[in-house]
Amino acid sequence: FAPESYNDFFAFIYKKNLPPDYSPPILYDPLTEYERLGMTSQGLRVSELNSEYKVCPSYPKLIVVPENVSDSQLEISSRFRTRGRLAACVWRHPKNKATISRSSQPCYGIRGAQSAEDENLLGALRNEQQPLLNVLDSRPHTNAVANSFRGGGYEKPNYYKDCKPVVFQNIENIHEVRKSLNKFVNTCSSEWENETEESLDVKLARLMPLVEETKWLDHIKLILASAHTVVQLVHHHAESVLIHCSDGWDRTSQTVSLAELMMDPYYRTLKGFLVLVEKDWLSFGHQFARRTGHGTNLHDFKDTQRAPVFAQFLDSVWQIFNKFPTSFEFDSELLKFLISHLSSCLFGTFLFDTEQERLHFNISSTTAS
Repeated sequence: FAPESYNDFFAFIYKKNLPPDYSPPILYDPLTEYERLGMTSQGLRVSELNSEYKVCPSYPKLIVVPENVSDSQLEISSRFRTRGRLAACVWRHPKNKATISRSSQPCYGIRGAQSAEDENLLGALRNEQQPLLNVLDSRPHTNAVANSFRGGGYEKPNYYKDCKPVVFQNIENIHEVRKSLNKFVNTCSSEWENETEESLDVKLARLMPLVEETKWLDHIKLILASAHTVVQLVHHHAESVLIHCSDGWDRTSQTVSLAELMMDPYYRTLKGFLVLVEKDWLSFGHQFARRTGHGTNLHDFKDTQRAPVFAQFLDSVWQIFNKFPTSFEFDSELLKFLISHLSSCLFGTFLFDTEQERLHFNISSTTAS
């Protein structure tokens, strides 16, 4: 079924069958969450620079930034970041005050463009007594270099004097991940469809080497390793970190949210986990519609843009839960519920790419979200 308009999505039709007084609970309020994290004072402030989504259409209205960086400087910095996705703080350690920030890649290009405002913003993200900011680039180094020929790139130490050399995390792009998932699904399906009298243990023993060949678990391992690197820097060394990939809405969302899940017990509660998804995935512009393919005839969506990025995140969460089940208030049923409704269109939550689009279509009132 290909909807001709947004009102044809099942989420909008389903809402009409609910009681008139039905109102979905509001779980995430950015100011409340930023205050909980101690990000509205002590060197940080909430900026309304993007209140009309003009500086960065894919960012939320409110972003947290260093208090000594003005909105005019932020706006200039945004022009030096792909799609205007400037560096913004998303989490702060409750004790040592180190922060996690996110952005897209700098517009360095092959000519070596420079922005003093962007360099100053990154310098201001350092924790107290931290000489140099850690910058993690989720991409392989070769991919980052290739992006410089398209106007992107990464932070060069000779320009970013307040940053350590970029550390590349080698997480593959959406195209490699999509191919990996297709191989993974085909492998598991074909093996399970073979009706034999073999025991489950025998089947699994034959299946696991085939699963390894799909490299799905290799991708998960790299994502978890990147999040672990962030935890080591922030929690154990009290050093602030900036994380980005190309556009900063796929691999960046994975690394940031998993690191926060590991360090912040609130995000391992039922409500807290949903707040985490709202904050680091929905409000910061992960392209749920494009990556899932919702409304392909309403947009110029291509199959090459579909990718299981959020599924990778949920799989990574399951890997952590499987090791530390008593550290979570929820179990795998919640993860299965989310992955199911990522494509069910029953709720409006995952139908659009940005906070701006969700507000435009008023999904909190017109759908059960």
